[in-house]
Amino acid sequence: MALRTREDSAPDRVALLEPCIELEPGHAFVHHHLGLSWLEWPERTTVTSARAITNLDRATQLAPGYAGFHQGLAQALATASDGAGALGAIERAVALDSGW
Repeated sequence: MALRTREDSAPDRVALLEPCIELEPGHAFVHHHLGLSWLEWPERTTVTSARAITNLDRATQLAPGYAGFHQGLAQALATASDGAGALGAIERAVALDSGW
């Protein structure tokens, strides 16, 4: 089963992924995809932004060497108007991706 299709929505993905977090709380990819789903929530609020950041940050904690997770966190922080946090996360992503 594909995680994303044209027909699915952010609420559908959240409903699918939240139980997965309960079953596998240490799975970085699930946290990452859940965070991205919260980031794409149709009516963005401070609550959905906070949930996105929480899950994306957790993914970076669980797999700190994976640049894509830092990039996702940077996107969420920028969306939440945390420019300094976003810059730090994207710098970590670039450093990891380039091998600095």
